[in-house]
Amino acid sequence: MSEAPVAALGAVLEGVSLRLGGRPVLRDASLALEAGAINCLLGASGCGKSTLLRVAAGLLPPDAGQVLARPQDCAMVFQAPRLLRWLTVGENLGLALAHRRGMKRAQKAQRIGQALEVVQLAGAQALFPHELSGGMAQRVGIARALQSAIDGDEGKGHLAKAPGTAGPAGAVA
Repeated sequence: MSEAPVAALGAVLEGVSLRLGGRPVLRDASLALEAGAINCLLGASGCGKSTLLRVAAGLLPPDAGQVLARPQDCAMVFQAPRLLRWLTVGENLGLALAHRRGMKRAQKAQRIGQALEVVQLAGAQALFPHELSGGMAQRVGIARALQSAIDGDEGKGHLAKAPGTAGPAGAVA
């Protein structure tokens, strides 16, 4: 494990094991992700990478082991876009802001526009998922994840300007 203090790490898991459907998926896995850095988790197909990240994000509880640190604001971009087909792109992105009760409608619209601009889909708010290509739908998923990374007071100055460049907390658009 990394020598960095726990506060500087985004997620720390030690000796995590997990069974799904009676089948062992993770066995004594450890992970330390540095906050604010680009982290890469590589492995063969089906080896448990996504499951380990779900445990790190708090979406799955481990059967054994410890989650020593977990990011406070965490978003996940799924391999297959998970957009609600009956909602527009803007409405799908708005779901990520639903918990922000004090945020005015105009502020939410601005945040949605900023996130779409980052993923080079400015003006796509009114489109429905069936009107998007697979790559565009994936970028909408990234824009949804970015909603937690865009600071309302700071605007978008710290976000990536083009696909392939690092953005907030190591996100790559």
